[in-house]
Amino acid sequence: MKMRVSGIRGVVFVTILVLTLAGIVSAEEKNVKIKTSKVTGQIQGEVSAIDKHYIAIVYRRDLEKGAEYEILLPIDKDLKLVHLGSLAEIKVGDTVSVQFDEITDEYKSGENKKTRKGKTISFVRSAPKIPETETLSSGEGL
Repeated sequence: MKMRVSGIRGVVFVTILVLTLAGIVSAEEKNVKIKTSKVTGQIQGEVSAIDKHYIAIVYRRDLEKGAEYEILLPIDKDLKLVHLGSLAEIKVGDTVSVQFDEITDEYKSGENKKTRKGKTISFVRSAPKIPETETLSSGEGL
C-alpha cells in the first residue's frame, strides 16, 4: 500500500512539474517578438522641458477645454541639430520641430510595444520676450 501511495505522489509531482514547465514555455512563446516596424514622424511645438536625455513639446493647446497636449521624446545619442550649435541653446518656451523614429515591436501574445527617439531637432524661433514691468507701491505715481 505504501508503494502505491508514493507512486501516486510521484505521478502527481511529475504532472505538476510538466504543467509548470509547459506554462513557462507558453509564457516565453508569447514574449517572442515577431515583427518590428519603424515609422518616422515630425512634430512642432513649444519646448516645455529639456534635458540631455529627453525633450518635452507642447504641440497643441485647446483653450476651450483648458488642455495642453504634450509629447515626451527621448533623445537619440546621434541627435542632429539644425540652426543650433548645441542642445544647451534650446530653452523652455522656444519653438522647435522634432523629427523622431517610432519603433513598434509586435509580440506573439498580440501585445505591441512602441518606443520613440528624437533624431533631429530644428530650431524655429526663440521664446517670446516678456517685457519687464515696474511694480508700483500704493500711492506712488498719483
